Amino acid sequence: MAAPIDHHLESLGTYLKERLNNAGAALSNPVTVVQDVSYMGDINPTDNFPLLLVYRTGGSGYGGDSKQSFEIVYLLSNYGDRFDIPRVLAWVFEDYNPENIINLLINYYSTTDHCGSLDLFSLDWNYSYRAIGNSAGGRLKFDLLP
Repeated sequence: MAAPIDHHLESLGTYLKERLNNAGAALSNPVTVVQDVSYMGDINPTDNFPLLLVYRTGGSGYGGDSKQSFEIVYLLSNYGDRFDIPRVLAWVFEDYNPENIINLLINYYSTTDHCGSLDLFSLDWNYSYRAIGNSAGGRLKFDLLP
């Protein structure tokens, strides 16, 4: 059996990758912000970093009254200059960048008709960089309401 493709997640992942990379290309020192997108939360089927994971985490309710929960994880590994990693993470998540991932998410759901409306109060994000262990990434959780 082959599971059906989640077109909503694939459209969102493609949109975020293209928009983040376009914004990164426009910088004075161009950056590839996203190399690959995966739609699996626990398994990383690719070695292409920086990586964007886009997946559903659950929901509540049933039918037209259901709330859906999602998560987007941004992972950096083996980035060219380790001093760039904290700057890239901040640029992807912070308000000083108008093309940050949160603004892109808000734009995506306000300009397209996809699976409900974004619950702005559900937006929960964080990012971190640890030089020991080379762990770097960020996480954005959000809900869609009917």
